[in-house]
Amino acid sequence: MHKTILAALAIATTTAPHAHASPFATRVVSYTPGPGATAGFTNPAAAIGPPLGGSTSSPDNSKLVSLGSLGGSITLAFDEPIPNLSPSPANPLALDLIVFGNAFYVANNPNRRFAEPGIIEVSRDTNANGLADDHWFVIPGSHLTLPTSTPLTLPQNIFTQNNFPILNNPLGQDATNEGALGYADCTPTIALGDLDADGIIDAPLLNPDRFYTSPDDPTRVGISPFTGGGDAVDISAARNPTTGDPANLTTIDFVRITTALTGGTPALGPISTDLAAVARVIVRPRADIAGPGQSPGPDGQRTADDIILFLNWFFSTSPLADIASPGQTPGPDGNFTADDIIVYLNWFFAPE
Repeated sequence: MHKTILAALAIATTTAPHAHASPFATRVVSYTPGPGATAGFTNPAAAIGPPLGGSTSSPDNSKLVSLGSLGGSITLAFDEPIPNLSPSPANPLALDLIVFGNAFYVANNPNRRFAEPGIIEVSRDTNANGLADDHWFVIPGSHLTLPTSTPLTLPQNIFTQNNFPILNNPLGQDATNEGALGYADCTPTIALGDLDADGIIDAPLLNPDRFYTSPDDPTRVGISPFTGGGDAVDISAARNPTTGDPANLTTIDFVRITTALTGGTPALGPISTDLAAVARVIVRPRADIAGPGQSPGPDGQRTADDIILFLNWFFSTSPLADIASPGQTPGPDGNFTADDIIVYLNWFFAPE
């Protein structure tokens, strides 16, 4: 997919978390499967830790929890609060958390996906009891307008205009912008180390804490390079489900995913949101693309290894080096020119 390197090299970052803290959910607070939860996939602990990804057309289903149909839900907690990040060069959309499922492209068409969307809600542990019994706020995705004529009460069938489980981009089959976003289980989860979502593992030793904490650009069709896919959202979007007022959260402690639609087929059974993991976003320098020895994958530092790896990609005509259009405009144009090198070096030497 075509997008700016700002998103492509957003391998994540923020206020550095405590060394011991996992970026992934570490505790199941509650699990209430809805009707039709898939047999053999009802262990909520499968949502703990990093996801297992596949390709854009073939998901890895070995680490999933099925929520069942409309109303099935799971609530997860983390080692420490997830911060509401501000926009930055490496994270211009100020994305904060990523939800991973097992959606995939139908016939390799990113505008036509097998998806079973779930509503994403967030909460802060205001009373500090760890029970997720404080007020919940909803992330209003593209098909949900708040406030509604009546207060939003889940479970509620949010999606009514698609032939599920196929999710068609409402902007059309040739769209480059995403028209269905802000929900769980809509975007493929990519195999660890597949840096450009082409089904080939480029960095087999890449740490999942690095790969699955880098957010895909949810507004664009396809998977951003250097990311593990999934559905990324901004905590700032959270709203009071009754009034529609902004939640104004600086941090969150809990994430709840709830299946948001009904339907199914005789062959596949009821629609069920499937969850693989939830991660916080960690933003690192945008020019950080290599670890020691020019190994692909960020290490939190900008060194000569990053430049060498980029030049190796450029002179081997790797699509990962196509980061600029004429005039050093960020964004790939299908060609390898000096503009690509100049843009990368500008990012490398510019302060974050």
